[in-house]
Amino acid sequence: MFGALAEFERGLIRERTQAGLAAARRVGRTGGRPPKLIDDDLEAVRAMLGNPDITVAEVAERMGVSPATLYRYLPAARTANSPSA
Repeated sequence: MFGALAEFERGLIRERTQAGLAAARRVGRTGGRPPKLIDDDLEAVRAMLGNPDITVAEVAERMGVSPATLYRYLPAARTANSPSA
């Protein structure tokens, strides 16, 4: 009996949550964490990575992010500064 009641309550919570998210979208609100790098930042990162004297770690430090964040935004950054054979 308690299981059925809990399941019903959970369904109500889910419906209310979905309705709230839909209402927020209608008024222009989006959820989630804001992006760490914007388009202008990415252009600057690409320019810095074009210089073989600057490492990915140095670029990340200058931009205030971790190297993993740069790799997430620019997967090609992994090979941009690797020495060619």
